[in-house]
Amino acid sequence: MENRFKSVIDVIDSHVSIRKYKDVDIPEDTLKTIIYSGVRAPSSANLQPYSIIAIKDRELKRKLSVLCGDQSHIRECSVFLIFVADYNRIVKAMEQLNIEPFQPNIYSLYIASVDAALAAQNIVVAAESMGYGICYIGAVQNRPCEIAKLLGLPRYTYPLFGLTIGVPDEAPKKRIRLDIDTILHLNGYEGDKADQVIRRYREEGYLDSLERRYSRYAGRNGRIEMRFKGFMECLESQGFKTSPSP
Repeated sequence: MENRFKSVIDVIDSHVSIRKYKDVDIPEDTLKTIIYSGVRAPSSANLQPYSIIAIKDRELKRKLSVLCGDQSHIRECSVFLIFVADYNRIVKAMEQLNIEPFQPNIYSLYIASVDAALAAQNIVVAAESMGYGICYIGAVQNRPCEIAKLLGLPRYTYPLFGLTIGVPDEAPKKRIRLDIDTILHLNGYEGDKADQVIRRYREEGYLDSLERRYSRYAGRNGRIEMRFKGFMECLESQGFKTSPSP
């Protein structure tokens, strides 16, 4: 048990995002084993309100790469997984059981997002333990409605994020992470610890990188803010309630 525990920690500690892949297929049985690891992840009320779409078709990967900022590793990976919040399956099953379903809403999307992320991280650990590389793709949110249309997503579903998997064709260095004491608070919130963040990146020589990412993603008119309108519009078009009923 002790050796297995250390092995899992080693896999997690050695994680890097891979953006260059060899042109090698993942055997179907291996892919199913990897996906099974995701299915076994914890789930709120064991609802598992998500689906995973595995994209192997080269032309479809090309189209998706364009919708996700033209990222080459989406085209080159062995398989591109798209994680989808899926209440369509639940609603249909409830109707067959003569149980009146609710209308999916933003809170239910939150539940699906957490469950999908837990499943995805299990998949990451399983894939990396087998020697494969991965990269999360948040740019699915650049044009979510177009992706939903391309994949034929029905009402009460929403594309959350993607994950490339394949045989690595690069060996990047591990990226800097915050110190544990910056993330960990004991018995209550101990303050924002912003000074620790800045000190950590300055000491490691990556403060300019931090500033660029803050500006690009969390700054005014950054990607998080710019994606919000499309996010809300696509949710509504997919049948999710975006505000409580009066």
